[in-house]
Amino acid sequence: ALWSEDAAGEAFVAAIAVLTLFAGVAVGYTHRAYEAASPCSFLAARSLSVGVGACSIVASLTSAGMIIGTVATMATDGLIWAVGPPCWAASIGLGGFLLAPRLRAGEYVTLLDPLQERLGLVLGAAFFLPLLVAKVVWCAAILRSLGATASVVLGQARLPPLLVASVGSVGYTLFGGLKAVALTDVLQLALMLGGLAVV
Repeated sequence: ALWSEDAAGEAFVAAIAVLTLFAGVAVGYTHRAYEAASPCSFLAARSLSVGVGACSIVASLTSAGMIIGTVATMATDGLIWAVGPPCWAASIGLGGFLLAPRLRAGEYVTLLDPLQERLGLVLGAAFFLPLLVAKVVWCAAILRSLGATASVVLGQARLPPLLVASVGSVGYTLFGGLKAVALTDVLQLALMLGGLAVV
């Protein structure tokens, strides 16, 4: 055979990584001038469609950390204790319906802006600290599960796939902003659903 199974798997994963990086950079390049003219380029000039935003949220939540955690909980404690996915879906749905219109109308940048405006800088900072810790722990869980998955699929050490994924993600985020992140999330969700359909 021309390719071993391991080499074919590594080539496929590398192709997905390159495709995602290329898509993010291409989106960033094509929308850079448009977003530069907006005072809110961090939020993709508030131009994301509802479909792209919803797919981006779903792709962000259905990460390897959530999937591995849900499967582990179901295997050890049963389906009834796998409450993460329905709770996340409910919180995102309620937040989208109840908070998003107010945040858009007030042209806030973050969810904490209205709290900070109403309660002051000190309490705004107090609300920020738990979110910061949660995001750092979430990122660590995502990277750990990515490394574990890559080491099983590719049969390699965890560090090289982590470095490639981190550099790629930071690269297209810096170059393309939120629009690149959202559209690469859509691409990753499509690849995930395609992979599930194939398996």
